Amino acid sequence: MSMKKEHIFAIQAVILILAAAIMVSFGCSDPGRYDETTTSIAGRVVVYESVTVPPMDDPKDDIWDKPLIGAITVGEDADYSDLLGQKTVAVQAIIAENRLYLRAEWNDNTHNIRPNYIIHSRDTLRDSLEVDTAVIANWARTTIPYFTAVVTDTVLCDSLPDTTDCTSGEMVIVIDTIEVASSDSLGQDHFSIMWDVGDNGDYLSGGEASDCRTMCHRVGNYSPLGHRMYTTGGGHVDVWNWQSGITDPVLLASDEYWSSQGREVDFHTQLIADTNWNSLDEVPVYSHQTDSAFDGSTLFADEAVTFDEAIDYPDNYIMPGYVLHKEVLGPGASIADVEAFSTWNWSNYIGRWQVVLSRALSTGESDDIDFSTIASGDSVLVTISVANDGNRFHSGSKPFYIVFP
Repeated sequence: MSMKKEHIFAIQAVILILAAAIMVSFGCSDPGRYDETTTSIAGRVVVYESVTVPPMDDPKDDIWDKPLIGAITVGEDADYSDLLGQKTVAVQAIIAENRLYLRAEWNDNTHNIRPNYIIHSRDTLRDSLEVDTAVIANWARTTIPYFTAVVTDTVLCDSLPDTTDCTSGEMVIVIDTIEVASSDSLGQDHFSIMWDVGDNGDYLSGGEASDCRTMCHRVGNYSPLGHRMYTTGGGHVDVWNWQSGITDPVLLASDEYWSSQGREVDFHTQLIADTNWNSLDEVPVYSHQTDSAFDGSTLFADEAVTFDEAIDYPDNYIMPGYVLHKEVLGPGASIADVEAFSTWNWSNYIGRWQVVLSRALSTGESDDIDFSTIASGDSVLVTISVANDGNRFHSGSKPFYIVFP
């Protein structure tokens, strides 16, 4: 049987179109290893038990090809989104040698690692005859710049505190505008996971458990400690808080717990970071030991010296906003229980964070969840959140389950 020439040409055209489509598909592929449309599970994470320990210095190691990927949506609706909107976070978990390893991966096109940096400017002043001149050095600590958003709910506006205080590190909402400033948020990205430890209500019965919808209070009253993050279910949650500019450089996520009192960090004799801003004199507290030759984003305590105003820093010089401690000292300093490592990659016009967190199954601390007591097949209710360039752009997930082997 013979085919007409026009039929052959038509078939060839179809083949060429399909081939071109395949080439385009591969040429514009998303970086990384997961495809949200083919993820095997959604809304939960199944822990993989491994005899091989995941390396903490390589979030792309092949061992992460083994556990299933949980596609977790953050910012699904208005109750779980604060300006960041909706996105998918790929979450995986591995147990190996009495430790839990958790990897989170999400798209973020901005690599923010300079929280509350301090910038230098030089102003030249002249007298009335322009004979004598003087150079005045000014330092300014960056906070989240003011921006406005339409607020249509007048009842909501009337219930908000009438304040423009920019020192609390919390969101301040004013009639007709949203005015935001922060003491620890601007210029860095965040990933947090909140674990239900079992004493903050039963979620299936309407309790709070680890639901950030009711724990993260954008409006309303502050906690007794003056925080917006606090529980209302009568108990507490265990929180791992990773910050790209403060905790990540020291290979940690801050181990915290939230209670009705507010947001608290686990036991410590030294915080992970100290502010580098002298608010009284409006100058940095410390500088790098190499003075103005230093151009890094992180200032470690063992490389810092007392700031000297006599040093002539260039215009627009940037000083790190925090002094970081590589070792959080003190017996049983459980603030440092959660190890962390991250990479940020840019490929095909898409940026992506890959963050690995790890903690011993049991820490012996009453405020920490004890994974060693979880029976095979049982699960823990958790919530995650991600933030871009500070808490002004962040979204949380609805509670979901991590299932243990």
